[in-house]
Amino acid sequence: TLRLPRPVARKTDKVSGFLTGALLLTDVLTLVAAFITGYIVRETMIYPLNQPRFILYLPTMVLHIVIIITIFYLSQMYHQRRAISRIDHGRNIVGAITVGALLVFGVQELIFKSTPFEVDYPRSTFFFVWVFSVILAVLGREINRVLRMWLRRRGVERANLVIVGMGKIARDITSKIKSSPELGYNVVGVVNVRQQPAKSNMLGVPVIGDYHDLPYLIDAY
Repeated sequence: TLRLPRPVARKTDKVSGFLTGALLLTDVLTLVAAFITGYIVRETMIYPLNQPRFILYLPTMVLHIVIIITIFYLSQMYHQRRAISRIDHGRNIVGAITVGALLVFGVQELIFKSTPFEVDYPRSTFFFVWVFSVILAVLGREINRVLRMWLRRRGVERANLVIVGMGKIARDITSKIKSSPELGYNVVGVVNVRQQPAKSNMLGVPVIGDYHDLPYLIDAY
């Protein structure tokens, strides 16, 4: 009987939830900073006459944040895979913010028309807010990604994993996981095919059963 690693799934779920909440907070703060920065840059560079006070733009800023965060959520950007291309992720951020900013620009006048929140939202302000939203959101999410990788290397937010099979693909996957602790996987063991000759391990990972043991292993770990 092999001595198996203790389960860590519950702890991982709590840590993952905390880090996802931190990512959401990061997005909100970066979008707030982007809107404020866009307003200041327009005022500094263009010198507009009679520019409304920033406080009048607060409802538009809230709309900007809510719409973009909603698009992030619908695009599953709070349910990221453990390994994702920076280029693909950056492209997704740019696309989501562009769609969200355009929606805000198009609907804010309709929503706030003839209300105390009605205010002119010029194209120059829209442009600067969009640019800084992209820059700061990408930067904030990159900081969050680096933090997650740092925590995973130190054993935090690790998910249990069973390797199914002992062929070349299984060996390649196992080798990649063992050399990439930032992925955050805790390899419980390898499940083999019953008919194959018995082996005690694969690349140092213990064989803990065959295919018929998968329901038990999934339930236990």
